[in-house]
Amino acid sequence: MLEVVFLCTGNRARSALAEAFFRRHTEGRAVSVSSYGLLRLGRVPPLPRAVAVAAAHGLDLTAHRARALEAGILGEADLVIGFEAAHVTAAIELGADPRRSFLLLELPELLEGDAPPPDTLAPVERARHVIAEMDRRRPDGSVLPESLADPLGGSPQVFAETARVIDAVTGLLAASLFPPAG
Repeated sequence: MLEVVFLCTGNRARSALAEAFFRRHTEGRAVSVSSYGLLRLGRVPPLPRAVAVAAAHGLDLTAHRARALEAGILGEADLVIGFEAAHVTAAIELGADPRRSFLLLELPELLEGDAPPPDTLAPVERARHVIAEMDRRRPDGSVLPESLADPLGGSPQVFAETARVIDAVTGLLAASLFPPAG
């Protein structure tokens, strides 16, 4: 099973949305998807605007409760995705493998022109190969990838745009990790 973790500040909007979108994009695949926040907020529900924008996309976030990132959770994760540099830094400090930790908005460029892995690989091994290729393609670090801003306090339109970006990038990621048969 491929383990994918999304990480944001409070686990009440961006990472919760990404978890839901990616779960839908990888339905029927051998994937475990979870999300966490850096803040210890307790088991609070998602932001109302996150629930509303999820519902507009046919997703139900009402049962989601914020989870705080703890040391050791990310050690076995195949892929950790944050929304800001601070998220990825914290993930690595708490045990995530830096070669498998990325910002959401750097993924499209790293997945571009993906050379297909050998057809002989099982689906999860193929996905792990794609993740290793993403790390190999990563620039030297002198240019920081763009962050996806926290929509907290933003208008419904800000939440809608955040959800649109998350849906598009998680869809691209899912298609790259688990391409449709054909």
